[in-house]
Amino acid sequence: MKKNGFRPDVVSYTSLLNAYRRSEQPKKAREVFHLKKQNNCEPNVDSYNTLIDAYGSNGFLAKAIDVLRDMEQNGVHPNIVSICTLLVACGRVGQRVKIDSILSAAELRGIALNTIAYNAAIGSYMNFGDHEKAIELYRSMRKKKVKPDCGRFTEAESTFTKMKVAGCSPDLVTYTTMIHACTSVGDWEKAAALFKEMRMNNVHQMPLLFRLCCELSILGANQPNQDTCCMIEFFGQLK
Repeated sequence: MKKNGFRPDVVSYTSLLNAYRRSEQPKKAREVFHLKKQNNCEPNVDSYNTLIDAYGSNGFLAKAIDVLRDMEQNGVHPNIVSICTLLVACGRVGQRVKIDSILSAAELRGIALNTIAYNAAIGSYMNFGDHEKAIELYRSMRKKKVKPDCGRFTEAESTFTKMKVAGCSPDLVTYTTMIHACTSVGDWEKAAALFKEMRMNNVHQMPLLFRLCCELSILGANQPNQDTCCMIEFFGQLK
């Protein structure tokens, strides 16, 4: 490009970075990154994120974290993409402890986790067999009103079953989380079965009943829809 008298611009360098990232050549990506800086094309957050992913997706988690530090030292603020990329990298290389550090780093920097970030962290914890931490994160997700990905419902159900097999007795919060997961994917029959199981295991149900009644009243305040009918039917199955 230079031989033909053309000077590479930000777009050209970014395209090269992405090409080396996709072809699993992090060293080449780093060379392009440095070349970009030498030619007075200051890297932006997207450039840094591409380099983080180039290292992270190839198992070089420590180098990916170094890029994040370098990014901040140069006055470029990481965003949710930076965090998600690192969380996915942690899962790939089996660095459970680093997940906690990255989540803390996001919180300290005021970066609000989204569904993708939560899914990456929860999925990694589940892969490590740390089901308690996965459930704790799911509760945090619900508390912060981040909409869960219904595609993870099967994994959530699997974790719930593993907890019971391991002798962990589900509490009110765990049952509430699972029942909400069931209703979010439209499995009202399973939700009703879980509610009955709560009753059999003498788990206090009033807070959950109160919440369900509130949800029903909110739905009923608008024109009745399928959700309203499903919830009414759900209450009918609780006898």
